[in-house]
Amino acid sequence: MQFIYLHGFASGPLSSKAVYFRENLEKLGHTVKVPDLNLPDFSTLTISRMLKQLKPLIGSKKTVLIGSSLGGLTAALAAQSHKNVIAMILMAPAFEISSRRVSRLSKADYRNWQKTGFRKYMHYAHNIEYNLHYKFIQDAEKQDAKKFRRKLPTLIFHGIHDEVVPFEVSVNYLQNHHEAKLLLFNSDHSLSDKIQEIWQMSRDFLVSEKIVKN
Repeated sequence: MQFIYLHGFASGPLSSKAVYFRENLEKLGHTVKVPDLNLPDFSTLTISRMLKQLKPLIGSKKTVLIGSSLGGLTAALAAQSHKNVIAMILMAPAFEISSRRVSRLSKADYRNWQKTGFRKYMHYAHNIEYNLHYKFIQDAEKQDAKKFRRKLPTLIFHGIHDEVVPFEVSVNYLQNHHEAKLLLFNSDHSLSDKIQEIWQMSRDFLVSEKIVKN
């Protein structure tokens, strides 16, 4: 049994939520992997590349995937092709990413991204701006077209004041996934002010699924 934590867009393996989950799971005696999904270079990031990076980490072991934002979407996609992923914990998962990211840009900004091939994004973990390649959004469109057909125990947390990924996308996910449970918080995208509650509810979920001992 192993746990893999997937950080969000422009984040990293030392994010507060990643560290919190890793420390608490390790206290329970579990192995936790927290890959750096920015590697080898944030400017060439795509979801397909993240999935390729994740494949050997999952391997053949029974795995619980924990993901935040873009990491949450990546976890949900990975679970479709890895049958040994037995459960997921998702925080503000970035479902419907391509349409949302495009809608947040002006038409001029989007056309410029297409034309030049790059757009600047602030990377908060590295505290530096990167030019993100247009291939990111092209690949995201392909991922959004995929269907989440596999059903598995899933716990989702989302803030009702999320300014990056509206909580409605998680509500939409539940329409075809009645096995999933959605918990809404009076919080924003980071959910950082709810991390203790999220951990306790996650632990209860893992106990109920007989993944960890009480």
